[in-house]
Amino acid sequence: MKYTKECPTCKEDFTTDVHNKKYCSEHCSREKWAEMRRTGNRSVYPNKYFKNKHCRWCSDLFTPRGPSNHYCSEECSKKGQKDTYYLRNYDIGYREYLTLLDSNNGGCWKCDKSKEDNTKLILAVDHNHKTGQVRGLLCTDCNMAIGKLGDDIKGLREALNYLEQAEERK
Repeated sequence: MKYTKECPTCKEDFTTDVHNKKYCSEHCSREKWAEMRRTGNRSVYPNKYFKNKHCRWCSDLFTPRGPSNHYCSEECSKKGQKDTYYLRNYDIGYREYLTLLDSNNGGCWKCDKSKEDNTKLILAVDHNHKTGQVRGLLCTDCNMAIGKLGDDIKGLREALNYLEQAEERK
């Protein structure tokens, strides 16, 4: 099958056997790309032929800039990445994480530290490493303390016994 097209660089008509050939010659192709580099207009998808689709995070309708553009904004993209992370590592979505965060007013479930106390507070998802079940959200200190004590009740009891014995020795 033969296709007749117009070269976007020299505006001449040309015939080709290939349906997706865009330029009449290699020279015209190089000229067009050189012009795009000079002007700063280097859109990889110059035809902008992508159909509108729904954002994977907020479901708003938007026009994607490329085939792998799934989010309507940078903010939705970041939330989508967090959602993927929490699903992959803890089997909860980012929305569930936010629900857990709100359930304790944004504070650590053990010591109750909150953003007001510490602006750099990051709450980790505390989970049982054997079952994968999420227990809550803990500040870094509490999460590491539980982990260092063996992540089980036995380790915590041994630490408690040690502290009680040390107190008695005073």
